[in-house]
Amino acid sequence: MRLLLGIAGLLLWLAPALPVAGQDGVAPLQGAFAVTIAAEDVPQELIDGASLIGRWQVTFNADGTYVLDRQDVGPVAAGQFATDGDQVTLQAETGVLACASGTDDEAATYRWDMTEERLLLTAIEEPCARRRLLLTTRTLFLFAACPSDVIERATPAAATPTGDRSAPAPAPPDPAIDTLLRQMSDCWATRDPDRFLSLLSRDFRATQQPEDDDDVRRFTLRMGAPLVWERTSDVEVVDATHATASVRQLSGDNVDVLRYDFVYEDGAWRWDGRSDGP
Repeated sequence: MRLLLGIAGLLLWLAPALPVAGQDGVAPLQGAFAVTIAAEDVPQELIDGASLIGRWQVTFNADGTYVLDRQDVGPVAAGQFATDGDQVTLQAETGVLACASGTDDEAATYRWDMTEERLLLTAIEEPCARRRLLLTTRTLFLFAACPSDVIERATPAAATPTGDRSAPAPAPPDPAIDTLLRQMSDCWATRDPDRFLSLLSRDFRATQQPEDDDDVRRFTLRMGAPLVWERTSDVEVVDATHATASVRQLSGDNVDVLRYDFVYEDGAWRWDGRSDGP
């Protein structure tokens, strides 16, 4: 029950740099990006709009192909793309959620802009409303895959600290914490509590981890609702292993900005819960 109260309370309060595309030998758009589509983003009149709700990975491959992957389902559409300066053309899309039959006159054209780890797509010509919503509702962030290694679940009393918690963190912490938040978003989308809990600090994880199989099932059900974290302020360094920052938390119809604590332990930044400060 402590797990449910902790997570419910939070909810209620609640890949290197890519080159710029162009001509004259500059590398084309490529990379894997993540975006979450919430229920309120989808107009009721949009045909098959419910199929867009969830966490997505949008991948532009070096061979000129792209893949649209809903993380709880897998790849649902793929096609070909070509860049020309700041424009990218999508065509020949196939798959269970494909937008077009693949003819050239059904191609879509977007303007794209890369800023650090964010990809902004703006529709110029797009005959498919579903694809337009997926690609333009919000900025796409560079994908940070959920780590495959997990910490073995144990009861709080049996949890045994390991590693050096006092080793100072490398500076600056901002990029590493941004990666952590993206991993939290993508681990949440896996609906595997152990993978998500592995991103929490040891102390915070001890208060949130399931106590029995019923807790695990309830936790897993909660993870069925998309939840995304994005940093909205500079990271404030408290000391060599502690930091805090404001984080936007998106959950369904709820958008909250909360102050989160982070701790550097075992060689990585981890989420240490909600800050007691302002």
